[in-house]
Amino acid sequence: MDRTIQPEIQALKKFHILPPVRTTLPNGIPLAIVNAGEQEVVRIDILFAGGRWQQSQKLQALFTNRMLREGTKKYTAATIAEKLDYYGSWLELSSSSEYAYITVYSLNKYLAKTLEVVESMVKEPLFPEKELHTILDTNIQQYLVNTSKVDFLAHRGLLQTLYGAQHPCGQIVVEEDYHAITPEVLRSFYDRHYHSGNCSIFLSGKVTEDTIRRVTDTFGTPFGQYQQKAIKLEFSFNAVAEKRIFIEREDALQSAVKLGCTTITRQNPDFLKLRVLTTEDVRRTLRNEKYTGNLLLQKSFRENHITKKKVANIGQLPQYFVAGSHEAIISQEQFDAVQKQMAERQKKYAGSYTTNRYPFTQKIRCACCGKYYRRKTTVTGVVWICSTYNTKGKKYCPTAKQIPENTLISACCDVLKISEFDAEQFAERIEQIRIPAPNELQFCFSDGTEQTVSWKDRSRSESWTTEMREKARQKKWRQS
Repeated sequence: MDRTIQPEIQALKKFHILPPVRTTLPNGIPLAIVNAGEQEVVRIDILFAGGRWQQSQKLQALFTNRMLREGTKKYTAATIAEKLDYYGSWLELSSSSEYAYITVYSLNKYLAKTLEVVESMVKEPLFPEKELHTILDTNIQQYLVNTSKVDFLAHRGLLQTLYGAQHPCGQIVVEEDYHAITPEVLRSFYDRHYHSGNCSIFLSGKVTEDTIRRVTDTFGTPFGQYQQKAIKLEFSFNAVAEKRIFIEREDALQSAVKLGCTTITRQNPDFLKLRVLTTEDVRRTLRNEKYTGNLLLQKSFRENHITKKKVANIGQLPQYFVAGSHEAIISQEQFDAVQKQMAERQKKYAGSYTTNRYPFTQKIRCACCGKYYRRKTTVTGVVWICSTYNTKGKKYCPTAKQIPENTLISACCDVLKISEFDAEQFAERIEQIRIPAPNELQFCFSDGTEQTVSWKDRSRSESWTTEMREKARQKKWRQS
């Protein structure tokens, strides 16, 4: 494909969203299948109705889900990570207000081996005390760091003001809540919610009959101690009457302002429309040239056609502007006026004190030494590496590992559920990225939730370009 040639403009003739095929496993677990993909990869999402709304104490749902990968009756945490890495699988554990999620990507040819590990995690986790203490200590340290930030304090205050202290969304976590988490507390939550009667499974990608059969064999029989579905709980808002809340923090160099309000419920017919609007982000909507009747092509591109991940085009490839491609909604003058006003506001309020040159600057923290990761350009591309490791060496930070910038961008898109990286949305929604262990990224969101994902190293053969190979060959020839 010659990317220097402008692609032909064509009208969208057919837009079809493939509906899922819904069935049920022999034990009653709902199974939804979306067979759409050419690559031999399948995604498995296992959902349990057990989130913050169902927990009996704070952080119970979050750490129950997080500890699934820390050891089972068959595998240690190290073995789980090693096996998933060996078979090229990708695991993500996350928890929300109502659900716990286990997401796995697997090559079809290694699905059986991957399911062996996932089955053990789902059915027989141990919640080992040593690993739990390590994770809790890391989270406590991060909590103490966050409580020194005015943005974090403002966000917590906003949630408590909107929902009230008795609503799950308004309950504020304090340090003592971390110390109250024990293996017994997690086991209790697991026994009540992680069972076949409270489970749903979703398959997507290139789903074959063999895929369905293996999933059925693995999760098609009853498992877990309880078989009763979680009761959908209802909570009423008890908002604070005051419209303006001030939270003082001594020695703060700047202030943070948060605005918010409660809107419509899920039952409202306009709920999904509002979600689309907020998901797309107001700033991106205001900057969208399509409303003027024009079109800018190749604002993003697929860097990897296997994973089909999109990345923003910030100069890597040419872009093409098509004037008058469709009927305009607003005039060009109105659009230009909005862009001018946004630029003026950004200049006014950003100020000269902004030192974060890159989106990840002072966002990635090493759990081993506590220092931030810094950006570094290597022969294999741009990476982020622990400052201690980079300046003093492995002796002073033995567990640090450099992370390719493309890997960070791809992981951010996954956890934020966006198709391409948006620096402003990243800064707004993600407070920090912790590196608790090699090949692990722990995302700390502004709302207090956390999500841990793993990533896989590229091999040397994947990292080296043609030019790098030629230089190495010439160097070897000169030495000989």
